[in-house]
Amino acid sequence: MNKANNLSLLGKREQGKGNREQGIGNKKKIFLQILRFTLFFVIGITLKYRNKLILINHYLAVYSEN
Repeated sequence: MNKANNLSLLGKREQGKGNREQGIGNKKKIFLQILRFTLFFVIGITLKYRNKLILINHYLAVYSEN
């Protein structure tokens, strides 16, 4: 009986550690999701407005020479 009780306590301790590690993992996952979203967002905008961005860049280059 005593051995079984000790084993269950050990199991709970291990689970506690796992939960703490999972918390860190979830924060990492959320951070990566935000990073991925911003990356796709920026790429999407650049692809959508590529011609306008090139025009703006061209005008900036021309005006900076004068």
